[in-house]
Amino acid sequence: MTTHEWRDRDEDNRLIFYRAKHHSGVWTFHSRPKDEEHWTNYETPPLELLESFRDVLWNKIQRRRAPEEQIAIIDAMLDELRSALPQEEE
Repeated sequence: MTTHEWRDRDEDNRLIFYRAKHHSGVWTFHSRPKDEEHWTNYETPPLELLESFRDVLWNKIQRRRAPEEQIAIIDAMLDELRSALPQEEE
């Protein structure tokens, strides 16, 4: 099992902890504000969360802390999420 953890601030400037786990070919994503105990599990992660994770993963790959194959999987997940979004009319 591979676990990636990072943190960020939300629009209210609260510190949010994030966790992405890869086990048996399945990714799971979790988050929680610093002031709460329980993690929120995502069936389908929000696009913003997945984009944030891609940046974290890319930085780890550059430092040789994560396998390059994982970024291809995350890119495919991002493409799938973006294609499911409604198209904006011009």
